[in-house]
Amino acid sequence: MKKHKPMIKSPILLKITKLFEDFDQDNKEMHYMELFSILKNIVNFSSASIYFLNQYEKKLELIASFGNEIDMIKEIEFDLGKGLSAWLVKEQRSVLLNNIKGKEDVEKEQTIRSFMSVPLKIESNLYGLINFGHYKANAFKKSSMSFMQVIAPFVAAMLSQNHYIETLRIKNNEIMEINKALNATQNKLLLMQNKEAVSATVGSLNHEINNPLMIISGNLQLLTIMENDEEKLKRLRAAEDQIVRISDILKKLLELESPHFEKYIKDSRRDKILKI
Repeated sequence: MKKHKPMIKSPILLKITKLFEDFDQDNKEMHYMELFSILKNIVNFSSASIYFLNQYEKKLELIASFGNEIDMIKEIEFDLGKGLSAWLVKEQRSVLLNNIKGKEDVEKEQTIRSFMSVPLKIESNLYGLINFGHYKANAFKKSSMSFMQVIAPFVAAMLSQNHYIETLRIKNNEIMEINKALNATQNKLLLMQNKEAVSATVGSLNHEINNPLMIISGNLQLLTIMENDEEKLKRLRAAEDQIVRISDILKKLLELESPHFEKYIKDSRRDKILKI
C-alpha cells in the first residue's frame, strides 16, 4: 500500500503562508510567537524551539522559543554546537522520543518527558530544525511528526527570509560605515588641500612682497647717507616703483578665482607657491 502524506487543514497552511508573506524583520519575535500559536493546532507541546543553521559560522543558533529552550544532552559538544540538536541537524533526521526517563519519574513542567525534532529543509537545502517538548510522556503522535514534515518547508522559508534580510541589513550597515569613513577621509583631504593652498599663498606673498620691500629698505638707507639731490630723487622713484609693484600684487590677490601653482624651491619645505 502507498503511504500518503497527511492532509493538513487548508486554513492552517494559509495562516502559515500569510505569516511568511507578512514576515517583518523588525517584528520577527512576534511572527515566531504567532507561528508557535498556529503549530499548537497540530502539535500538543508545552515548549518549542526553532534553530537556524548558520552556514558561514558552521553553528546552530537559537532563533525563537516558546517557553523554555528545548534541547537534549546540552553538555555534549558536537561539530555544529552543543546539544542533541547540533547532532540531529548534521544528520538531517527527525526524532520522536515519547518516554524520556528523568531523575524523578514525575510530571513536572521542568522535566521533558516527550521530545520531537524535525529538520527544516527546502528540497535538499537545510536551514535548521524545530524541537518540541512536553512534560508529559507519550505527548506526541507519529501523525504529529508527519504533519510537521509537511509544514517544515514553510518554516524553513521563514528562516531563509529572516537570514536573507538580516544579511542585507548587516551589509547595508557595513556600506554605511564605509561611506562614513570615506566622507571623513574626503573632509580630511579637503582640509589638507585648503591648508596647502593657504601655505602656497603665504609662500607666494613672502616671495613676491619681500623682494620689493628689500629694495625699498635699501634705497631708504642710501637716502640717509647721500648728498646728491639728483641721485636721491632716483632712489625715491625706485622705491615708489616697488610700492606700486606691491600694490599690483595685492590687487591680483583680490581678483584671484582659479589659483595656479608653480614650483619654487624643490628642496624647500614649500615646493609650490601661488603663481601671481
